[in-house]
Amino acid sequence: MLTFNKASELELEEIYELAGINRKEATGIDAENNREEMIKAYDNSRRHGAYFLEIDLS
Repeated sequence: MLTFNKASELELEEIYELAGINRKEATGIDAENNREEMIKAYDNSRRHGAYFLEIDLS
């Protein structure tokens, strides 16, 4: 069964920790400021009501 849940604080910490890697994978750009730019994007999204999902495949 596939279920979606809002990401917990611990999961959000992990998402933010991997921000630079995530941006590099998403854009193909290997920039020194990947982490900072992705965190800006995450913060902007959250200010506009977006949230991150955790997916449970069990």
